[in-house]
Parts: sequence; structure tokens; C-alpha cells
Amino acid sequence: MIPFVDLKAQYQTIKNEIGEAVNQVLDQTNFILGDPVAKFEEEFAQFCQVKYCLGVASGTDALHLALRALEIGSGDEVIIPANTFVATALAVSYTGATPILVDADPENFNLDLNKIEEKITAKTKAIIPVHLYGRPMDMDKLITLAQKYNLQVVEDACQAHGATWKNKKVGSFGIIGCFSFYPGKNLGAYGDGGAIVTNDEALAEKLKMLRNYGSPKKYYHDTLGYNSRLDTLQAAILRVKLKYLPDWNNQRLGHAKLYNEKLTGVGDLILPSIDWANPSVFHLYVVRTKKRDALLKYLSDHGVQTGIHYPVPLYSLGAYKHLNRRPEDFPITEQLSQEILSLPMFAELNEEQIDIVVNLIKQFFQPAINILNNQGSSIDNDGRDQKIKLGLIGYGYWGPNFARTIKESTDCELKYCADTKAENLTKIKEKYPQTVATLNYQDILADPEVKAVVIVTPTKTHFEIAKNCLLAGKHVLVEKPLCYTSWEARELINIADERGLTLMVGHIFLFNPAVRYIKELIINKEIGQLRHLHFQRRNLGPIRQDVNVLWDLAPHDVVMALNFINETPISVVASGESFLPSGLYDVVSASIKFSNNIIANIILSWIDPIKMRDVTIVGDKKMILFDDVNPSEKIKIFNKNIDVVKKATDANFGEYQIILNSNEISIPAIANINKEPLKEEFSHFIDCLTTGQRPISDGENGLAVVKILEAIQKSLDNNSQSINI
Repeated sequence: MIPFVDLKAQYQTIKNEIGEAVNQVLDQTNFILGDPVAKFEEEFAQFCQVKYCLGVASGTDALHLALRALEIGSGDEVIIPANTFVATALAVSYTGATPILVDADPENFNLDLNKIEEKITAKTKAIIPVHLYGRPMDMDKLITLAQKYNLQVVEDACQAHGATWKNKKVGSFGIIGCFSFYPGKNLGAYGDGGAIVTNDEALAEKLKMLRNYGSPKKYYHDTLGYNSRLDTLQAAILRVKLKYLPDWNNQRLGHAKLYNEKLTGVGDLILPSIDWANPSVFHLYVVRTKKRDALLKYLSDHGVQTGIHYPVPLYSLGAYKHLNRRPEDFPITEQLSQEILSLPMFAELNEEQIDIVVNLIKQFFQPAINILNNQGSSIDNDGRDQKIKLGLIGYGYWGPNFARTIKESTDCELKYCADTKAENLTKIKEKYPQTVATLNYQDILADPEVKAVVIVTPTKTHFEIAKNCLLAGKHVLVEKPLCYTSWEARELINIADERGLTLMVGHIFLFNPAVRYIKELIINKEIGQLRHLHFQRRNLGPIRQDVNVLWDLAPHDVVMALNFINETPISVVASGESFLPSGLYDVVSASIKFSNNIIANIILSWIDPIKMRDVTIVGDKKMILFDDVNPSEKIKIFNKNIDVVKKATDANFGEYQIILNSNEISIPAIANINKEPLKEEFSHFIDCLTTGQRPISDGENGLAVVKILEAIQKSLDNNSQSINI
């Protein structure tokens, strides 16, 4: 997975310095306005090329207190961009003033300087330019306009730490500049934080009181103030980070340059231009495309996190309905909200990760041309559509299902079936007489008419057969798991990529309508923060002699866990036992640990008396039970959450008591619930062949599953030792 922002990667580079700075604060125990706050304020003021800096609780508070210090309030108007985060507007509203929205510049997405003057009235007191995404505004023109109408300028530089306009730092042009230290910012704390900068001594003194209960000294309160102080711990952390900020900003600029070089001319993408005289610090790298939502989903399905900044403009938010503004009043902002997409951007991003993102985007925009034959077309000389000719290798347990699916497809023809057992070939000839049956799958590879092969053989044969198929120029759909080792999986991926072939793994549950429904609930945060997943898969079908229960059954649950959590796990630990004569593990219990303390537990067994195939997904708002065996109620949503109460009287829980809040249980109606997952999977494979898109369950997805299975197997073979991934 490629994260949108990787705070862990940054932390690892400065871990020792951060630890030392935090420990010093803990040793001194001066947590409120301690010495590190004053030192950071001095250093950040110097960095911003101003005289004064006041640390506050957040970027929102910085904007709010700035307007308060300028005595802006009820009856006043403040001009702000329509295309910005809600905090800009909220800061104005908190004072009682009215935010006046101005449309965006189509070139840089910032405040359109040509549309400001028409919005100025006798009530206008200030302008808040936002240096959006880290791109500096043209401050010369803005200051000239503000001076013409005697308006104050409060810079919202919350996304633009270190950006310059004509070699002067943003935040230093207006009467006040405001910054946010939200963790994901170019200069981010490990919690909320913000700062106000100014060259005005009187304003600095006023702001110093406003942030601290209106108090010039303890217990003396000269004005109505607020509790909005930068924590000493956060100041200590920011001091460490500040010295690295110029380098981090340069790295971001380098990443943006690479993105631009590699994505130029791809699809309908509109890329951010780089003004090398006044470069952005690229807090965000934002592109435009009319296929935004589809591209976002495609990247997400393939493990790339993206964002939209911002999907709902201010005038469409419920909080600002009272402004009575219409989308047509802001055509550029409205269009941007439907087209913008933020790609992964952080200083530690590397070129390999950028290439993965770029290649996925190129694959998404690849024209819907026939890639089935590099030398030919899917249209015959008469102009009639040809059916795609396929070969099926393996007609044992699962093969007949694939044969049926292929035969029922209107786009395909099952030309061959290969199997090492003559009795299986007799069966397929009886059912499908026109299919060529062979004991040697090489006959399939030798036929140039066959464009793709479906492999449904024992796992130990997957690598060799899939490799030979790819080397023969055939597209491949191989049953799960892809193979036995990660190096084998990587070799298959490399061969497919080098030859421009499709490699897909039969992770059938990714095509289950119920699983897709659950994924949408998770994406939309309807169950809250994921906490725990519990899978159980028992007494399912025949007991295999060639592979243990882990490799037979766990791929389904592992791929669902990866799909739901959308992260690479940290470690696994497993235990198992063999009770049957085969000597293979027939009972396995595995625990997979992800970041944020998310755990996925998997229980597998061939010898239970009851057939089970279910998963429980626990969020901090709701819980879901997916029972794939239940024909009528596959999903139940429990509107339950857990509260933990301290100092409970119940001695059984010691100092804590767990209270389960239970309301109703809902059974949702799921669209296309009766669609057969295997048919959906195979249809996706054919779509990938005809359009050139990369499969959802591609080789990389197969590799991710194999890596986890390898780790679980290693834990089983080493007395349940915890294995890092």
C-alpha cells in the first residue's frame, strides 16, 4: 500500500531527537507555556522573516484570534476564497462577522484576484488569502488591492510553511499570518497546534493575552480571552522538525517535478504547474480529471491512498446554508470540487512509489483497445466480433465451476481443457463435446488462437504452469493462492509486466456483493474506526492432501482483511495442529496485527461438525456480521458501541467496567446480492483483457496475500513465534 501521507516514515528519521526533546519536557514538567514554546516562537518568527510569533492551539484558533485582535465582529464582512477548508470560514463566523466567498482562479485554485473588488462593500474589513496546497498567492497584487480599500490582510498560510513570494516568506505580507501544525502539514506536530506571526508589537501583545484567558500575568484578566496555547510538548517536537523543513519542502518539490514529468499527456489529467520563481511547497499534489471518482476508486482498489481537497464547497455545506449562495455563483470552485484529486505526497515518498502511482494512473487511462493479441485484432475479416478463446488447466474440484462459467459467457469460447487425469477429461467431453481435451497443457500454449488461460490446479503447480503460460504470451487467471512463495509471485508479476500481459488471482471474495457492500460502509466511516476482525472458516468441502488448511482456506480471509483494512500488516502469530492421517495442519488459528492496534483473527478447521464461513467486523460505532452460509441474511449490522467506565464498582473488572450499548439490528438490502461471485470475477478478468485495465486482484494483490501466508506458516513451524512482515 502507498499511503497518502506517511508520518511513520518521517518519525523514523528523527526518532532519537524527538525522544530526547520529549523527555526533556517530561523531566522539567513545565507543560503549559514552558521554555520550548518561547524558543520555538523565536525560531519560527525568524524562519518566517517576522518579529513576533505566538503559539496557539490550532490553525483555526490562529485565524480566529487574529480577527479578534483586529476587532472584527458582528456586522463586518471578511472576504475569503470559496475553495478552501471550512476552518477559514469558521474563524470568520466565530467573530460574528460574515464570510464573503470569492471564486477560485482556474490556473492555481487560489483566490481569483480579478473577482475580489466586486465583492468589497462598506462592511468589508479584511481579506483572508489562502495559500492553498502550499502555492503562494500573488501578494503584490493583493496587498495593493487591500491598501486601495484600507482593508486588513490576514494570511491563511496553514498549508504553506516556508513558501515564498519573490523570496519573501508567506505569512509576512499581511498584518498577521496564521499557521497550522496539524500532523499531516509540512511542519506538523504530534497533535493539534498553530501559530500567529506579525511585525506589529501591539498586536503581538494583544494576541499573547487573547490566547491565555486575556491575561497579561497569572490571575489578572484584562480582557475576555481564550484558552488557546501551544503545548510545551508540541513546541519541543516542532523545534526538532523546523530545522528539517527546508529540506523536506525541497523533497516535496522534487516529487512534484517527477509527477509532472511522468504524468504529462496521460489521459485528461491537468497537472499543477510549477512557478520556479515562486514555487509551491506542495503540501498537496492536486490533479484534475473528469474521471476523478473512477480514478480514485481504481487507485484505492490497488492500494494507493488519495484524497479530495475539497469535495463539498463552503456554499454547499449545511453550516453555511444561510449564505444563500448557489453553485452557479462559483463555477470554477464547483468544477474543481468534482474534478480534483490529491495524490500521495510527503517528503519521504520515493521514486519507486511514485512510479507505482504513475503506472496505475497510466493503466487506468489506457485506451479501451484490444490487448488480446499484440499482433492482431479481436475483429475478424467479416467485421464480426470474435469470441475470446480460452484454455482451462485443471478439471478437478473447482475446474467444473470455471468451465460452466466460461461456457455461459457470451464473450468467450472454452477451446481447451487440460488435466492429468483421463477420467476428468472424459467428464468434460461428455458435458462440453466441442472442447478439446488434452493430458498435456502445452497443447494449449502452442495454439496461437488461445489468448488466455485459467489455472485451477493444485497450489504446488501454480508457479510452473503460470510461468509457462505467461512466457507463451497468454493472459492468466490463476486460482488462489497465486503460488507458495513471495519470490515466485514476484517473478510472475515481473514476467507479466514485461510482456504486457494480464495476471489475475482468483480472490473470489473481492467480487462478492456483500463484501463490496461492507467495504463501502468502512470507506464511508459508517462503522467508525476499525478495531477488530474475526474470521472463521470451518468444515468446508473435501480435505486436501496436497496442502494444509492454511493455504487452502486462509487466502479468502487474508484478502478480505487486506481489503477492509487497506494496510500491510505488521506481524502475525499462529498455532495449529494435525489430527488427521495426512500429517498436514487441519486446524489453524492465526492473529494478524495491523497498525492502530487493529487485529484480524482467523480460525480455520477441516474437522468441525458445523459448516461456518463468516466474519465479524468491529468498529467503534457499529459491528457487522457477514455470514456467507446464510442464504437470506448475509449481513447483519449491529448498532452497538462499547463504553469503558473507569472506577467501576464491579470488582470482576477491577478498575474498569465495559458497558455494551445495544440498539437495533438491521439487515440491509444489498444490490445484486444474488450475483454469483465467480461469474463477477471471471467477467472482471475478461473486462481487463478487453480494456487494458489492471485487475483488482492482480499479481501484486496475490503477492500481498502470499507474504502473509508465508509468515503464518513460519509462525506455525516455529512454535507460534511472532513473525514480522
